[in-house]
Amino acid sequence: MQTQFCMDLDVIRRYAARLGDLGITQRVKILIGVAPIPSAGAARWMRAHLPGTIIADEIVTRLERAADPRREGLNICVELLQALATVPGIAGAHVMAPRNWEAIPEAIAQAGFTA
Repeated sequence: MQTQFCMDLDVIRRYAARLGDLGITQRVKILIGVAPIPSAGAARWMRAHLPGTIIADEIVTRLERAADPRREGLNICVELLQALATVPGIAGAHVMAPRNWEAIPEAIAQAGFTA
């Protein structure tokens, strides 16, 4: 099973725990959709136009305040990938980056994984 973009670790942890309580994570592999979001504007657009997308307000704020939003978006994606590896019941991630394809292998490599 694959989620839409979910860039909120608290939501992911609660979701995974609930699915675990229901026995679903023992039967289904769950991938969380993440992205190296290149700007706060892109994050706001994703939240407004991609149904089911969850992007934490703190991520939008980090992107707004960043001197280099594209780099900050990559850093956020790397942090999420590393954190997802520790969440019980989550099998992995689907890294998506519309119009920012080149960031996908970089995010995966920086997180310490292989594509």
